[in-house]
Amino acid sequence: MRTLLPTEARNRWKKLLREVSEDLEDVRIHLKGGKGIVMMSQDTYESLMATLEVMSDPEAVLAIRRHKAGLGKKYSMAEIDRLIRETA
Repeated sequence: MRTLLPTEARNRWKKLLREVSEDLEDVRIHLKGGKGIVMMSQDTYESLMATLEVMSDPEAVLAIRRHKAGLGKKYSMAEIDRLIRETA
């Protein structure tokens, strides 16, 4: 992740927006006091939020661990579609 000062970010704002949105490159803007903000694309943000949602569900985490251990159940696409409709 690239780090910029606020002045650098302001001077390159349009180019920075394009780089972040098209290249999916996150950028940290360093603020006084050692704090900062992170600029990321909407796709990256949505992916991060989806991951956090899954990882905050203990049952989902257990299912992932079981799958990685080779203990997961395989589903056909028809079964997945049915399960999604049932839980919606």
